[in-house]
Amino acid sequence: MSTQIKPIKPLVMILKILAELGKARESEIAKRAPQFSIATVHENLEKALLMGLVAREGRYYILTDKGREFLKAAIEEIKKFVEVI
Repeated sequence: MSTQIKPIKPLVMILKILAELGKARESEIAKRAPQFSIATVHENLEKALLMGLVAREGRYYILTDKGREFLKAAIEEIKKFVEVI
């Protein structure tokens, strides 16, 4: 029996994808994160917009400076958690 770590939250994964791609459409993000439905991607992008973590350029989403800082902090917390395990 193997132990599995729960998948990271959709928001962090979406921000990571945006950081890697520079900009992306909802459908592109959903293709890169098949574990999440397009509805989950959409809902989390809307939350990220309200929080100022992403911005919209037409049909594309881009990571803001605030989003980069949020992602960096989230990754650091995940690393700390994994070290404890």
